[in-house]
Amino acid sequence: MSSSISFKPVRSHPERMATLETLLGGHPQWVQGIETGATKCRLIFENQRCSGALAYQNKLIDGKLEITHLSPLSTTVLEELLEMGQELKPRSVSIYVDKTEAQALKFFKAEGFRETADSDASSVRLEKSLVAKRKHEESPPVQSAVPSRRPFFKAARKTQALEATLKDPYLGQIERGEKTVEGRINAGMFFGIQAGSEIRFFNHRSSVTCSVLQVNRYSSFNALLETEGFKKCIPSARSLEDAKQIYDRIPGYAQRAAQSGVLAIQIQVKQ
Repeated sequence: MSSSISFKPVRSHPERMATLETLLGGHPQWVQGIETGATKCRLIFENQRCSGALAYQNKLIDGKLEITHLSPLSTTVLEELLEMGQELKPRSVSIYVDKTEAQALKFFKAEGFRETADSDASSVRLEKSLVAKRKHEESPPVQSAVPSRRPFFKAARKTQALEATLKDPYLGQIERGEKTVEGRINAGMFFGIQAGSEIRFFNHRSSVTCSVLQVNRYSSFNALLETEGFKKCIPSARSLEDAKQIYDRIPGYAQRAAQSGVLAIQIQVKQ
């Protein structure tokens, strides 16, 4: 049976806003942005079940349409976002992607996005020009012998294995069963991740595939560590304060956590 995909607005719909808050962990900046209209957002439903969300800033920045969330990573979802954003007449579309999110980087580059000079130590800014696309759309249509088709919607994240880089000693701690909680920003490829998903962590030395047992959402890494237990997240940390400082030292993480919230992803190595 083929999937039925729909994109539903969130603003002025309390039930959909509640669904989005569940996905985001009730993050106040997101709620305020949608309620004021500063952020445009659509929930994605597949066969009547919410499978993700797309969102962008409702004001161009130097002619750019700024994507704030896109999940699952799908050409169809990206096309829907670009179609929505055309009313702003952007010259290009851009997004910040965490450097550890290998699958998201691969997806956007395959869609024609290119890295820009204003990337930083923790994230890559990707941009795609829309000028040629707009000129083509404004030209008279040409009759084609083969009808155009929108790409098929990819499987929901629950059935897709994510791939994420992870340096040592943390990869080894997962392999040995010592590290059972992975803390991540609630954005990009990890936005909307669910229990039942799979994640393949890798680096130059090794890789390990894990099943996601549970996902809990928090407003900060401090709250995550205090609730989940710092030893489950960073087994080598000597104390809770030591674990907090390890997260605080990651460039840009505190700011991005304040914007999007964080996830405690409970994992188990697949045998």
